[in-house]
Amino acid sequence: MRLPTNLRAGLLALLLVVFVGSTGFILIGGLPLGDAIYFTIITITTLGYEELGGPFDTATRIWVVIVII
Repeated sequence: MRLPTNLRAGLLALLLVVFVGSTGFILIGGLPLGDAIYFTIITITTLGYEELGGPFDTATRIWVVIVII
């Protein structure tokens, strides 16, 4: 059974956003891999950073805005 083309494209786009977002959080924010993935998922689902204390520096905050866009 093959997935519809638009579903495959959507899943690929989601994986790409998670990969790029997580990479940015690792390189810019200095987060470990697990936290970077978690931060990316929280950002794209707009849940918020209550338990994490939010992005800590300006560069990470700018990266959050880029990931959201």
